[in-house]
Amino acid sequence: MNGGEQYSLDMALLKIREEKRKRKMRTERAAILFVVWLMVFRVCGIMRVDGNSMRPACHPGDIVFFLRILPDGVGYGDAVILKDASGEYLIKRIAGLPGDVMEVDREGHLTRNGAKVQETDVIFGLSETGDSVDYPYTVPEESYFFLGDNRPVSLDSRMLGAAGREEIKGKVIWAAGAGRWNKKTGKR
Repeated sequence: MNGGEQYSLDMALLKIREEKRKRKMRTERAAILFVVWLMVFRVCGIMRVDGNSMRPACHPGDIVFFLRILPDGVGYGDAVILKDASGEYLIKRIAGLPGDVMEVDREGHLTRNGAKVQETDVIFGLSETGDSVDYPYTVPEESYFFLGDNRPVSLDSRMLGAAGREEIKGKVIWAAGAGRWNKKTGKR
């Protein structure tokens, strides 16, 4: 083999290696894009806040990020995304778990299982719509009692009753623009 043939062979091998490298990079990029797509559309979600019912924790225009998959379920104080009967998405806070006995007074103060719940960062006042549930209210199995932080304007379990587990679409993990929530857990 002379020098020209060797050069041609080396160039052909180099071209093959380069094509393999490019193919590997395309595969890696596709895998990364798939994982990002999976995270954004299947595991996580993004939602813009439209109303005032979660003030002071969350304001209109804030963006919330939430987990669609709830490995640990939800607990007291967790901010969640709910889908109501009309198909509207709501951001509310879990106030009662299955079996809890709930009472909410006219100004929005919460009593759970006979004990007054001390809540901070909640706006209390007379509800603009009035309650439609009778107290004491026992949260049904597989259901949750939810309240907004701005009690006078919030449409929540006081009017709608408890939400079934299937109505909870995610748990808020971070709120952008709010600066008022613990960014990690959505809890106060």
